[in-house]
Amino acid sequence: MPSIAELKTLPADQHVAFTIPCVLRRHTRKVARNGSPFLVLELGDRSGSFQVVCFEDSPLYQQVGSLEEGSILRVQGETAYYQNRFSPKLNAVEPVAESELGAEMEQLVPVSPEDPEVLWREFRESVDTIARSALRETVA
Repeated sequence: MPSIAELKTLPADQHVAFTIPCVLRRHTRKVARNGSPFLVLELGDRSGSFQVVCFEDSPLYQQVGSLEEGSILRVQGETAYYQNRFSPKLNAVEPVAESELGAEMEQLVPVSPEDPEVLWREFRESVDTIARSALRETVA
């Protein structure tokens, strides 16, 4: 499955279908000038995020509006741009339990680009340079 960063690199003039796992980072209820309510959703994975607008007459409006921020979703859609911003058209959104994702779960969690073993070794080396033994033991 592609990441959000990979979807954003696809040509803007092509509409590519996709299915991705993502996290509902934020949803905000707003009202348009004509009085119609709509939702602004921020969906993301470890590689980035994007916003989508869901209008009240959309079949997804009620479904997505009732979800909590932090919910894990499987999103089906099509790449699109609006005012030069990546704003895909969503066709389906399905809540997913963490246990159903397996290896895909790693795609959702932001991680450091640094190798954790290298970071740990550098930390230990820094701790070893502390001259006062009591302080060095406390930090260790």
